[in-house]
Amino acid sequence: MDWTPAGENALRLMLGEHPSPTTTQRLIALQHEIRELLGTAWIDSAIGYTTLTVFIDFTQCSRDRVQRLLASLDIGKISAAFAGDFLTLNDASTITLPTFYSPDVAPDLISLAEHKGLSLEELIAIHSGQVYFAYANGFAPGFSYLGEVDERLAVPRLATPRRAVPAGSVAIADRQTAVYPKVSPGGWHIIGRCPTLLFDVNATPPTLIKIGQWVKFEPIDCEQFVALGGEL
Repeated sequence: MDWTPAGENALRLMLGEHPSPTTTQRLIALQHEIRELLGTAWIDSAIGYTTLTVFIDFTQCSRDRVQRLLASLDIGKISAAFAGDFLTLNDASTITLPTFYSPDVAPDLISLAEHKGLSLEELIAIHSGQVYFAYANGFAPGFSYLGEVDERLAVPRLATPRRAVPAGSVAIADRQTAVYPKVSPGGWHIIGRCPTLLFDVNATPPTLIKIGQWVKFEPIDCEQFVALGGEL
């Protein structure tokens, strides 16, 4: 494994694989193993589609020693040993996000349907008809990159991002879908809105969706949306 510096207190591994649930499984397994291995030298970590970045306190363990320890790891054996826990974690509970698909809250819903030659009902059925995998968390706290979107809905990011995307906006960019947890700038196509709180700083863990989990969108009507705390 080739670990490269990522700033003064981090090392990054990039796997030469295509993004997939299996690749993420390997990264999660490696993350757990390294946390145990480093002990007090461990600070934090971040998983990407094919990367693992580990933040390390090199005053607790020297950089040379950490690199030797990481280089000695066998990711194949580690991921095989962790596979049972990984499958239990993900098969036990798919997160269902209630979603109000309506032009009232989704400015790109009609235009995307027209662009793709679909009715609104067809677009909603396609988006809500499959289960998505959480590949990574980033951009903003609680923002999870979910894939893969059906190729019939795949669309590039907006040419000009919006200055403020409402919290709970369900959106698509390329073959990814996501929910904006808070009001923020964004360039994805908004097709619905979810009333579920995805990030709560007072909760443990604060992020609802963990990397490696499965997520499904469930269509709801306006009355249900408001009853669940959604704002129009």
